[in-house]
Amino acid sequence: MVSEKPGLKPGFLFINNPTLEPRSRILNIMPIFRGSQFVSSISDFKDSVVACATTNVNLATTVSSIDGVSLVKDDRVLLTAQSLARENGIYMKLENGTLTRAKDADSAIEITAGLKVYVEQGSTESKSHWLLTNTGSIVVGTTNLTFEKTSQIASSLSGQYGGLNKVITVTVNSSGSITAISESAVTLTNTINGQSGTVILGTDDVTEGIINQYFTTARARSSISAGGDLTYNSVTGAISYTTPTTDGVNEGSTNLYHTTARVRNSLSASGVIGYNTGTGVITYNPASLTIGNGLTGTGYDTSLPVTIEIDTNTVVTVSGTQTLDNKTIDGGTF
Repeated sequence: MVSEKPGLKPGFLFINNPTLEPRSRILNIMPIFRGSQFVSSISDFKDSVVACATTNVNLATTVSSIDGVSLVKDDRVLLTAQSLARENGIYMKLENGTLTRAKDADSAIEITAGLKVYVEQGSTESKSHWLLTNTGSIVVGTTNLTFEKTSQIASSLSGQYGGLNKVITVTVNSSGSITAISESAVTLTNTINGQSGTVILGTDDVTEGIINQYFTTARARSSISAGGDLTYNSVTGAISYTTPTTDGVNEGSTNLYHTTARVRNSLSASGVIGYNTGTGVITYNPASLTIGNGLTGTGYDTSLPVTIEIDTNTVVTVSGTQTLDNKTIDGGTF
């Protein structure tokens, strides 16, 4: 039987028939009344909310609307994306415009894993179902609460899609719900390059891509380069060869290049031959012969100085008029 229990707040009902069902079982299957508001406090299925917020809502200020829905006193809303995840949950609007946790979702026995709630209105979240995916025990205001959208009726997506020559693109969220559908037409022609029926396509029928590109003379020429004694013109494609010379070879330490200074320094002279390594001039200097002191001679080039050296040990020096006796001159004895 159902009756009032002394000490309970007005509006509460008390089940007083333990012979029918265990009390815990009855509490799980029977609704509970708090004042004039009907709620299923200890059920996973909560009263629906008018709107759902998927961005942070400032709980310290008045809240006038959520997801395009204007809120009035006692409106229930679902907050799923608070900066502090422990603030997520089901709220109701107070007379002063602020939000407070709803009476059926403000204690540990009322907020359990598997909680489900339906969103009635909203620009983006209208007609959607949400699930509390937490596991384990929950401490309200301490435990971070995670809500995931499990389904949504999208009236804007209703209609027929697909058909001949149609490509359909479907967008699906993490809960498996379809959030967008689009389709585009595929243009087909009956003939290609004048051919009909079964057509074997060639490269002329296929538009060039980015990776596999067609041959062009400019591409071929730009892919070639040359080095060393070869030169290459990528515009004309001409390759030419330049005959190498010693001008392009650095001098070593053994095989040295020719220079005038090196040639001049490699020569020398002695005796009557004179040589200037600075100018490279070679000169001839014959012995000087001086005619005099009673000697005369012919056949001398008087333009050149000539010196005759006489060994005084074997040659008599004659001065003035003297008598030669037992002296040898040019092989003759006097």
